Amino acid sequence: MALDVLSIGEALRRARNRHGYTLDQVCLETGIHAGHISRIERGSFKHLSTNVQKLQDFFGLTDAVETPEQLAERTSSLAARSSVHAKAIHAMLEMIEDMEG
Repeated sequence: MALDVLSIGEALRRARNRHGYTLDQVCLETGIHAGHISRIERGSFKHLSTNVQKLQDFFGLTDAVETPEQLAERTSSLAARSSVHAKAIHAMLEMIEDMEG
């Protein structure tokens, strides 16, 4: 399942409008170029970049933007790239599991 970039972009645009910010104001506050913000709001991205995450943080959108199924698919795809990727994911999962206990 692919990342739902349109929903993320729409959520960011709604948050910007709800807060009464223009693209230029968000640009000044976040340091992200207004044109790039516009592209993100239109869903013109393939992964959760630092800028997408920075905008989510700026607007207080803390809900998960990927479903568990999407995260599982993304993790599986990354793990299949190479043994280095698989080992890194394994280590990350172990760290997360250690946080629980």
